[in-house]
Amino acid sequence: MTSDTTDPNDKRSSINIDDINIQFGGQHPPKDEELMSILKDAYQAKIKCRRAVVKLDLIQPFSDFKPEISSKFRADFLKGYLNLKPPELFVYQKDNKFIMSDDYSSYYMYKEVQAETALCVILGDFKKSSDIVTGPEFNLDPPTIEVAK
Repeated sequence: MTSDTTDPNDKRSSINIDDINIQFGGQHPPKDEELMSILKDAYQAKIKCRRAVVKLDLIQPFSDFKPEISSKFRADFLKGYLNLKPPELFVYQKDNKFIMSDDYSSYYMYKEVQAETALCVILGDFKKSSDIVTGPEFNLDPPTIEVAK
């Protein structure tokens, strides 16, 4: 998959997404094959998504991986959180829990600030509950990458 621009004045270049090296395991979170499959379906508009506010107690990390959170990330998270624009966690429901495996740093920051809820994007179907406040369904746009020069 590549991202091309047609504007001749646009200085962005394209990149082959297959060339991006994503690492799993060790100092990086383990690969969640189920999330990869669900994201693929979401990007192809085979399943719908919803933005939601989910009680943190309902969110379960995919693994016991705990990242080292940099001071810059911590400051950026806190700035967004205090401005009511915290990062969204991508989650899918499995056995009455919402599985999170895309952003361990944000998840643990929600825990650190003792948040009761987290802003999420729920991928696919889920059981509705009074512990979840959702917005309308939408299709997930494929990711875009811009190479800074």
